[in-house]
Order: sequence, then structure tokens, then C-alpha cells
Amino acid sequence: MRRVHAEFPPLNRAFGPLMTRWQLRPTRDDPLAFNDHTDLRYDDRILRELGRLSEQLGEVMASLDGELPRLEVHHPRIADALGRVLHGHLAWVDSPEVASMNIVWIQLHEDLLSTLGIRRRQARDQKPLGCCTRS
Repeated sequence: MRRVHAEFPPLNRAFGPLMTRWQLRPTRDDPLAFNDHTDLRYDDRILRELGRLSEQLGEVMASLDGELPRLEVHHPRIADALGRVLHGHLAWVDSPEVASMNIVWIQLHEDLLSTLGIRRRQARDQKPLGCCTRS
């Protein structure tokens, strides 16, 4: 869990902006314009980054080596959602109506925080397990 706890936050910090970029496509007139997904090059760059992030997550999760089987379900579900996206089913990136990458990522994050006994609002300031501070 120490490795996952140390290596997940940077992945999580990269994931959020990718979801924002997927959902929004700023224009000169509207910095919060919705992404209508007509710019395939724009979307493809995001999907490639999501693919790399999914691979990195798989490496991090593999380090658990069967220690917490319930956590092992998340990455295959993210990879499955990415596969569906790559076959043209764009809802599998962020739709709340399917087990999209975004939904499953949130579930994984919540599961990690719960396992470690960390409240969400404390997660940003939490140091990796085994670290200590001096008073």
C-alpha cells in the first residue's frame, strides 16, 4: 500500500485536468465552451494521454500483488472503459450512466482513501505512509 499511496496522487493530479480537457474545449470567446468532440485531433491527444495514464496506473496497482483483491478490480474496469472509447463509444470516458473511466477512477480513489483512513479533504495534504513530521 505504501507504493500505491505514494504513486497514486501524481496520477490523480494528471487525471483531473484530462477530464476537464475532455469536457471543455475553450475558445477565444468562451473559456468554458463544451467540447463538442468534432476536433478529432484534440480528442485523440487526450485519449493518448488517458491511455498512458491507464498504463501507469496498471503498473502501480500491480505492485499490490494480491494484497488487497478488492482494489485490483478498478484498473481492469478503467482499461475496459478505455477500450470501449477507442472503439468509438465516447460516453465511456466520462458518462455517469456507465462504468466510465471517470466514474471508476473516482471509485478507485475513494477506495484507496477509505483503505488508508484518509478523509477526502485531507488527501491533498496527506504525506505518504511511513513519513513523519517534526513538531
